[in-house]
Amino acid sequence: MSFTKKTTFLFIFFFNIVCINAVISQNLYGGIEIGGKGIKITVMDIHNAKKNLFDIKEFWTENTALARGIALDGNLHLDDLEKTYQVIQQNFNKLQDTHHVSKEKIYIIISSGVGMAKNVNVLVDKIKELTQKNAEVINSELEARLLVKGGIPANRYLNSLILDIGGGNTKGGYIGLYNEENFVLMPLSMNYATVTFTEKIKKHSPSDSFEDFLKTSYQFQDTLKKEINKMYDMREGTRTKKNVYLSGGAVWAFATLTATAPIENFHKITLEDVSKHQLDLIGNFTKFETLSKTNPEIEKVLKTYSQRHLITANNILLSAIQNLDEPKDKKIYFVKQGQIAWLMAYILESAKDSKTIY
Repeated sequence: MSFTKKTTFLFIFFFNIVCINAVISQNLYGGIEIGGKGIKITVMDIHNAKKNLFDIKEFWTENTALARGIALDGNLHLDDLEKTYQVIQQNFNKLQDTHHVSKEKIYIIISSGVGMAKNVNVLVDKIKELTQKNAEVINSELEARLLVKGGIPANRYLNSLILDIGGGNTKGGYIGLYNEENFVLMPLSMNYATVTFTEKIKKHSPSDSFEDFLKTSYQFQDTLKKEINKMYDMREGTRTKKNVYLSGGAVWAFATLTATAPIENFHKITLEDVSKHQLDLIGNFTKFETLSKTNPEIEKVLKTYSQRHLITANNILLSAIQNLDEPKDKKIYFVKQGQIAWLMAYILESAKDSKTIY
């Protein structure tokens, strides 16, 4: 063997050893979350679970709108389920084959917005058949606990509220103190969110016209306000929290469509901005269609949500802020990683014993 061939052979050999060691040294976990609007997939490399040190290696979403049937008859519809099964199978395989996540470190969870469907057991059983994994249906209280842990800075636990406006429901809460030392979750939830409330409006609209949709949406404004106030009234002190952290597709859409600079992890928003945005969504939607031609992030929002979904989503966001005490004085933040905050917390808690929020 010539010197050149030997050199090439040794280079390839040692390069492969380095690559193999790099993969082995990673502590990779995968998460598949089945939500009302779509499926979120996460690949995490956990460096030190005790110190919550980790990297998000990959994150992507697949749109399925699984929750739309819940608003109509309380069930997940067969055509939506079939699409969901295909997406789950493809991404379960992708986590293993492309991202080298071992099967035992892949967690599959079903959000509370989907879990409230009367036939959710059909979804659970099919996932077991396809993946040989048990998918856990997360109730709104556990979802809120994980959301708080993953979405609020620890030094602000006691003076902050977090809300996630999803596709199937809205959930969140805040942390209280018990016996001066134990953190206790005060959960909040509402069975209205972007997809479910949009479908409710469409169901009661006299026609498919945009004008009738707006009229019906306006007629349901009092219903929305009552549901939000009922949610806030579940826990004394909800309205008075100084900091408000917001996540979910509704807030992501608002932040993306209105951002004038790169969005930071805790992106400040104001009541005035949300109110102005509602007017643009109704009367100047072509503005966003034009921007989407040169802005891939805005294009992603418009591919995820229709104009009607965006109007409903922002209406829920606006009403949620308006019904807090002194909303103009609040410090309000969009949690950029909020869409995976509670999923990150779930994987971390599954990977280790961690301090519990009761």
